[in-house]
Amino acid sequence: MQRLALVMTAIVTWASPALAQQAAMHAGPAQDGTLAALEKIAGAGLMSSHAFEYLTALSDDIGARVTGSQAMWNGVEWGVARMKAMGLENVHAERYSMWKGWTRGTTAIELIEPRTLRLHVDAMGWTGSTPEGGVDADVIPVNLYRIDEELASTAAWRGKVLLIVARGPAPSDADALFARFGGLLRKAHQAGAVAVIGDEE
Repeated sequence: MQRLALVMTAIVTWASPALAQQAAMHAGPAQDGTLAALEKIAGAGLMSSHAFEYLTALSDDIGARVTGSQAMWNGVEWGVARMKAMGLENVHAERYSMWKGWTRGTTAIELIEPRTLRLHVDAMGWTGSTPEGGVDADVIPVNLYRIDEELASTAAWRGKVLLIVARGPAPSDADALFARFGGLLRKAHQAGAVAVIGDEE
């Protein structure tokens, strides 16, 4: 027992300088002199933040900044100008080209049977435009919860507006439906559907 105690004492004694050196290498703000500067930065962030001002400028003044749109580049130019005004150096924007851009236009949809009803609708990002003058077509439901069954009978989709619904028990892999929805849209295009719409449920 005494020999074991002596060995343990030797190990602790030998390790103590290393532990002390390691502690010195990882000194905190209170020890390395940066605490005052950090408190100043944190205080300015809490008491003098421009977050709401910047959010307002981006959201209200510039608006939606879909990739490839002019509003996106307006947002880039705004950010560059703002960072330069803050005193940052070497601020620049790197331009790149895209094969296609997208900007949200006007969207309107109206039910004409069994009664006339103007519907509230917004186009999803990167969706195409309908032909000049719009499209009149029958609406058929497509059950997202039975996507495999629906994809087996796409011949009935030609010339129709597909209304995506979720009816019945949710499948066990419901989380994967979003990824599979892209395949449904491709099949709808190949089958000749004129539009795909969805309800809010």
